[in-house]
Amino acid sequence: MHLHPEAGAREALVLWPADRRVISNRWMIEPLSPAARIFGERIRRARLELGLSQEAVAELAQMHVTNFGKIERGTANPSFLTVLRIASVLGQELATLTDGITAEHLPDELGVLTAADFIRARDRATG
Repeated sequence: MHLHPEAGAREALVLWPADRRVISNRWMIEPLSPAARIFGERIRRARLELGLSQEAVAELAQMHVTNFGKIERGTANPSFLTVLRIASVLGQELATLTDGITAEHLPDELGVLTAADFIRARDRATG
């Protein structure tokens, strides 16, 4: 076995055996945020409750299975339309999949100023 030539720093170890099958013991890439992790877990739970594979849901949602897997693991930032397609395939309301996910679930580096906070600060400044 040899290291796969495309194994990057984010993919811990990908072995390339003589029969050309890829064997991987990838380190888990951390979710982008608690929000992405929670959303992905909810999608996964809904998919498993239906007894569907990632491949089946990805095909029905008209997306690549790799991207779907990243969404489930919380390591992708899907567009609104992609999220809506996945929810539709799973027979889930978007509100159910996102219920309780708030700005507090965003990464710290994305500190969000609410409109209400902005207005209060503006009003104090113009006094």
